[in-house]
Amino acid sequence: MPSGAVPKLDQRSHPQRNPDAQYRNVGEEVLVLHAVLKQYHVLNSVAARIWQLSDGELTVEQISATIADEYRHDREAVLGDVLETLQGLAALRLITVGAPGGGTDSEETAS
Repeated sequence: MPSGAVPKLDQRSHPQRNPDAQYRNVGEEVLVLHAVLKQYHVLNSVAARIWQLSDGELTVEQISATIADEYRHDREAVLGDVLETLQGLAALRLITVGAPGGGTDSEETAS
């Protein structure tokens, strides 16, 4: 994958918070600072929850199921929204795509 390219996520992907991203809860939102890029982003409560669940262990499908259950929405409808949110977080380099088991697959890392 070319340097700077954003990985394409699917329901089997294992998103993982970027270790260069530090965060702080601010009310219902989360302020995320990318220490290397010196950028900060404010995530609303749903995006923040998706980001927090991105531990490298859970798949996109599992994250979607958790969000659907917590917010009492249809799982199929939520999957598309979760994928879109994760794709945006990957573009901002706030997450990477991990290999199953929590390791980062260097071929799929957003850099």
